[in-house]
Amino acid sequence: MLLIAGEGDQLWPSSQYVKIMEANLQNTKWSKSNRYLYYENAGHFLSFPYSLVNLPANVFMNIGGKMTMTFGGSKRGNAEAAKDSWKQILTFLDENNIDEI
Repeated sequence: MLLIAGEGDQLWPSSQYVKIMEANLQNTKWSKSNRYLYYENAGHFLSFPYSLVNLPANVFMNIGGKMTMTFGGSKRGNAEAAKDSWKQILTFLDENNIDEI
């Protein structure tokens, strides 16, 4: 299992939830193949680089009226996390012999 979290997520506490899952999965038969990635300056939106090009940069979103949603992170942090996590995803899939997505 590969879990990815932005430490600056303002939509929900993703890094806290991933840490809980990491702790609960430590002593399972799959624990050696699990990987947990935490990105300090990233918010809620981590997407694949070069696709959905607006998502890594979304820190705030005006959803109508006077309401703005805050996703956290910084534009740079989100973009760097998306770029690095894509490399990590490909490595994880290769290491675990997963050749179909």
